[in-house]
Amino acid sequence: MSNFSRFAQSALYSDFWERTINASRASAAGATVKKISQRARIHHVYYLLAAFDLCAIGGGIYLTHKLTQLYVESVSVNQNWAGHIKDLSTLGNIAQAVDAPGNDIFDSHDVKTERTRQAAAETEFTAQFEMIKRSLSNVESETLSAALTRVGSAKEDMLVEANLIFQYFTNGQESKAGERMATMDRKYGLLTKAISDAAEIMQGLQAEHFAAQLGEAQEVRRFEYLGGTMMLLIVGFVAVFGHKISMTLKRANDERQIAAEQLQTVNENVTNLNVELANNILQLKEAQAEVIRKGKMAQLGQLTATVAHEIRNPLGAIKTSAQLVERKVKDKNLGLEKTLERINNGVSRCDHIITELLDFARSKSLQLKTAPIDTWVQATVEEESKNLPAGVEVSFVPGLAGADAAFDPERMRRVIINLFSNAAEAMVGKGNVKVAVVTENPKIVVSTKMVSGCVELTVKDNGPGISEENLAKILEPLFTTKSFGVGLGLPAIEKILEQHGGGLRIESKPGEGAAFTAWFPAAEAQSKAA
Repeated sequence: MSNFSRFAQSALYSDFWERTINASRASAAGATVKKISQRARIHHVYYLLAAFDLCAIGGGIYLTHKLTQLYVESVSVNQNWAGHIKDLSTLGNIAQAVDAPGNDIFDSHDVKTERTRQAAAETEFTAQFEMIKRSLSNVESETLSAALTRVGSAKEDMLVEANLIFQYFTNGQESKAGERMATMDRKYGLLTKAISDAAEIMQGLQAEHFAAQLGEAQEVRRFEYLGGTMMLLIVGFVAVFGHKISMTLKRANDERQIAAEQLQTVNENVTNLNVELANNILQLKEAQAEVIRKGKMAQLGQLTATVAHEIRNPLGAIKTSAQLVERKVKDKNLGLEKTLERINNGVSRCDHIITELLDFARSKSLQLKTAPIDTWVQATVEEESKNLPAGVEVSFVPGLAGADAAFDPERMRRVIINLFSNAAEAMVGKGNVKVAVVTENPKIVVSTKMVSGCVELTVKDNGPGISEENLAKILEPLFTTKSFGVGLGLPAIEKILEQHGGGLRIESKPGEGAAFTAWFPAAEAQSKAA
């Protein structure tokens, strides 16, 4: 059973105890009402029950506090150990970077570069290693200290072998350098084993601490059982004693019950009114936010159209002038070819950005056509996948069984193109601009299905995913995390889908890829102004 499960079970025991206390309190309170002639005998029993009640409440509060404290300490310690183990894992990755130059030298033959790489990696290794040792300075374990010492020694041994290889290459003795490579790899293996041994020792220390906390929790549970038994006895006594005076209090109980029901009805009415008021306020806030957002979008669209129009004219003049210069200097070997190529590429990129801005700003009515959606999507995917970077695998999973849908093919093609581009750029980058971490075996899966009369078109990738912070802002115009583009791709998609009477749903977690689902009614949609 996990640590959380054990504490949850203890919490259930505490909840049962609290309910028992409440039952005894209610029964004891009922015992205080008696005929005037019996009060002289009843008040002594009431005081006794009240004393037991106070003791039970105090004990329950203390045990609940103790259980909570044990749980918080357990979570904190487990998080600390998990962090130490993660730091060791990072150290292992850095160790690989320290080892790599000693092998790469046989391909690059560049001793200076490889020495520099190794020095940088060794500095990072030392910093990480010192940080780990500082974070473990309060852990008293000779075994762990010895393991960390072995890690440091193994790293130094590996560096000695790497330096010998570099020295042999410097002296032109590549055969001797090759003889030392196997020894260096063996030293690297000893280093990784030392890191792995240290991680196993940390896991053992974590398990020991967890076992000790479980033992403390078990002791607290024994007191819970004892307290629960005592409370059951008290409740039994209260039940017997209360039965003797039940007839005397029957009329008062009936009146109190009627008053309680009336009060409950009033409370329910007030609660329902509060809930309704809260819902109305929430809907009002959402409506206000939507009005503000649409107003900003309209202003942005007007500004975008104006700026794009004013830029496109001088941009056309630049393009025409560059083409004229290119014809003038052609075959004259003036060395201007690359400069002119950069000008043309820059003009093309600016023109593409302007096109995106205008597409976002324009208000066009939909040109709806009814067609088998799976057939159209498959043809579009096959055509557009040819424009993706090499190595990106694309597959289509139809799920509409030949069903027809009314949509604007040209606008919907823009949706697929933008989703393809986003997925590919997130996994491998764009052109010569690469992402920080290139996805291995990048894949894009396109699928369709029908849900409640709506077509759902999903484009899913296996890229790095989207953080929760960026996911909240990803549909805002001009927001982008890339070094290229203007951040209007997804807002443009959302706008097209809203014109179709649908929307865009985004699901992603960091490291688990992203899924973009475009949905719209299968029946004929009403065109909406942007």
